[in-house]
Amino acid sequence: MASVDVVSRINVRAGIGFVSAAYAERMKKLNQRKIRWICREVKKGEFSICKIARIQKVTPRHVRRVYEKYRGVKRPCLLPCGRRPKPFSEEEIGVVLTLREEHPICAVYLEKILDDMGYHIPHNRIHKILCAH
Repeated sequence: MASVDVVSRINVRAGIGFVSAAYAERMKKLNQRKIRWICREVKKGEFSICKIARIQKVTPRHVRRVYEKYRGVKRPCLLPCGRRPKPFSEEEIGVVLTLREEHPICAVYLEKILDDMGYHIPHNRIHKILCAH
């Protein structure tokens, strides 16, 4: 039997420490259909938890966690992933657009100029402002 390096889910999400390729491969996202399938199969009892986990390429503990959370729910409601985007302020938009008219350059260089002026706006945010306007 091969030894498996187990790292906690927190460390896998944060990218801290060593994660074996086999363990990282098992950390997959589950959509609504897969969650319903997991709950149905656990309830039927035909497959073991480990077999269900292997089929869905997740850990057995995650299968148990999903089943406990969505046990009585017919249609699991999944929240959108990631952080909610912060809306652009009028000041940010005005500063970026006026600077872009003076200096027709990319967002990275605009970020450096804005830093020299005393404004800190990340280049990816500047790029989103320029694409939107």
